[in-house]
Amino acid sequence: MRVEFQDSSVPPQYHRSYVLTVEGGEAHVVVDSYGTVVHDERSTVPTEVWQDFVAGLDHDLAAIGEPTPVEPCPGGTSLSVAISSGSRDFHRALGSCGPERNEAITHALQDLVAPLDQAVDLERLTATD
Repeated sequence: MRVEFQDSSVPPQYHRSYVLTVEGGEAHVVVDSYGTVVHDERSTVPTEVWQDFVAGLDHDLAAIGEPTPVEPCPGGTSLSVAISSGSRDFHRALGSCGPERNEAITHALQDLVAPLDQAVDLERLTATD
C-alpha cells in the first residue's frame, strides 16, 4: 500500500506532505516540507491491524466510487492511494481545489487507511506545532 499526500501552498513551517508505504509488515513514512525531510520513520504494523485491514479490503474498496474529474489548481492539496494485494489492484488520486466535489471519496480513503496511519502515528509526525 502507498499513500501520498501533497499539502497546500502554505508557509514552510505549516506545510506537511507525506508518503506512507506499508509492505511486509513494516510501515515507512517520510514527511516533508517543500522537499526538506522533517521525519523519516519506520514502524512495525501490528499483525492484527494488517489482518483487519486486508479482511475488510473487498468491502471497503467496493464502497469507494469513481471521483468526479476536477481541474487541478495551483496551491491545492492532493491525495493518492494505491493498494496491491493478491489479485487486488486499486488506485485513486484526488485533487482538492475550492469546494470539494470528491469529499465523500476523500473521507472514505482517509478512513480506509486510518488504522495504518495510526500504526506510525502520522498525526504526530505531521503536526506543525
